[in-house]
Amino acid sequence: MNLAQRKYAIERVKQIEAAKLAALTVAHTREAKTLSREQQLDLIIARKVKLKTTLTELPTYASEAFDFSKFMWHRALITETYNPAANKVKADAARVRDQIMLGDAEAALALLADFSENNS
Repeated sequence: MNLAQRKYAIERVKQIEAAKLAALTVAHTREAKTLSREQQLDLIIARKVKLKTTLTELPTYASEAFDFSKFMWHRALITETYNPAANKVKADAARVRDQIMLGDAEAALALLADFSENNS
C-alpha cells in the first residue's frame, strides 16, 4: 500500500468506528422519564416518595422537595453495557489500523472489509 492508500484506509477505519460507536450510544441510552404535576401529587398522596432531608428553604416545585428518582430520570448512557461493547469496537479498530500500518496490504484490506461488515 502506498501512503495515499494507507491514509484513505485509516480514514475509512475512523469512519466505521465512529458510526459503530454512535449506534452503540443510541442502543445503550436510557430515555428520560418525566412526571406531570398530577402524577407527582398522586405519588405524594400515596406516600411512595420521601421528603428530601436536605431542605434549607421552602421549595417552589414538588420535585425539589420530594425524591422522585425512582419514578423519573434524565436521559443517560448505560455505561455498564456500553463500555464493554465500545471497548470491543475500539480494539477491533486498533487491530485493523495496526494491520494497515504494519502488516500485509491484502490482510489489511480483508480485516477492513470484515470490520465494516461486522456489526458488533
